[in-house]
Amino acid sequence: MPTPTAPAQQPQLLPELPGLPPVAKLRLDADQQVLAYTASACRIIHANPCSLTLSCGRLRQHPDPKPLRDALRWVCEPGSAGRRERALSMQRVGAAPLTLRLSRHHEPGTGAMHAVVWLADPDQFHLDEAGLQQAFEFTATEARVAVGLAAGASAAELAQAWGLRANTVQMHVKHLLAKTHTSRQAQLVGLLWRSAVLRLPTPPAEAAGARVCPSHASTQTGSDGEGGASQTLTQTVQPH
Repeated sequence: MPTPTAPAQQPQLLPELPGLPPVAKLRLDADQQVLAYTASACRIIHANPCSLTLSCGRLRQHPDPKPLRDALRWVCEPGSAGRRERALSMQRVGAAPLTLRLSRHHEPGTGAMHAVVWLADPDQFHLDEAGLQQAFEFTATEARVAVGLAAGASAAELAQAWGLRANTVQMHVKHLLAKTHTSRQAQLVGLLWRSAVLRLPTPPAEAAGARVCPSHASTQTGSDGEGGASQTLTQTVQPH
């Protein structure tokens, strides 16, 4: 009689503290099996089914699976020494690319080689106006201008969109530079995106109704940290 195989290990939901910047992170083995994940990573994956999918507990890249597969195998290569990292970019139609950074992780006690993967979707993150007001003592209008500048608009474009005089918006920009101790608009925008006031949008409630892969059905769910719907890791989303 053949020896029964052990059931696949259920992936671990990694905690994210509510109110803090989201951390879109997964831990994978060399076969692309998800061992651990955060809810933020889950949301980014399910929002981009043309680039990444979770199928039966494995992370897959589309339309060409080779770059992610090869990067994981290289980062997790057994017998190799030293630090190993790899970065990938995934092009999207009508949107900025997704980026992934893979870094080697030694599993304590077992010596197994895994990869920690950080995901970044620039369209998923936004600056929190209330957080900007608290962190830099911006007024509500200054925070609104700061978010507009960080989104790529010029002061003149913001003035036209809001029906304000260009000099009025420029005055707010000067206040932003003074309060952040920056001297140029590009320096200001860089500081804003590196600050601890990033948030992911709250997912729609209907996201909780997605299908679960029957061959690797996990009951673990992850809260969005903002009171929104939860999502399971193994929601099956087919590529376009």
